[in-house]
Amino acid sequence: MPQAMIERGWVILDELNLAEPQILERLNSVLEDHPYLLRTEHDNSAIGRGGAPVHPDFRIFATMNPAEYAGRSVLSPAYRDRWRGYRFVPSPGEAEYRALLRRLVFGVDPEVSVRGRAYRGGVGVPVCGSLAALPGIDRFLGALARFHCSLEEAARSGVGLGDHRRREKQVFSRRVLLSVLRYMGAVCANLPGLPWETGARRALNRYYLGRATCGDEREVVARLLDAAGIGPGVWELSQ
Repeated sequence: MPQAMIERGWVILDELNLAEPQILERLNSVLEDHPYLLRTEHDNSAIGRGGAPVHPDFRIFATMNPAEYAGRSVLSPAYRDRWRGYRFVPSPGEAEYRALLRRLVFGVDPEVSVRGRAYRGGVGVPVCGSLAALPGIDRFLGALARFHCSLEEAARSGVGLGDHRRREKQVFSRRVLLSVLRYMGAVCANLPGLPWETGARRALNRYYLGRATCGDEREVVARLLDAAGIGPGVWELSQ
């Protein structure tokens, strides 16, 4: 931070609300209209307010996930107001999840639009490219995206996924999707004679149904899987 303040640096504080309160308080003076830092941990020298000048291009940014994610704190309104601007990124929807899954399997980047300008996606190296040749895999990715999106919405609202014994809400992040694909790839590689749909069902059971902590939660997850056509009671990809 001192180096950035003096030498025209940009600082990004990733996962800000994972920091302990005393760390956040230590940065209060840096977030003022006229940044200031007294280096009491070093030699009591100051940056700003008569000390070493703060470079006019110094900037500080922060990112964070919602407080519902494990281990994160709720920032006070007073602390939030120290930041000059906000950019809330909405949760991804079915289209975004499908684009992510296609990138992981086929290496195809989606076309995106930023401030009215379109950027064409390219083709990169897929993370789970071994799945690309499986028959019907694209349909499965679409169904998986649809299911994951509906499950996230249920988790956010707490409908059927609120075991009273657990203090925190269930969170199903994008890492779960990657885990499903990697597990499928491992099954296909180690058990080549096994139908890939069996590996997919095992992965869904392991990373979704297996995370349910009670019968009611398992019923909700199973129902959403069935609605997407990839559940224990409904499997539409073989039709």
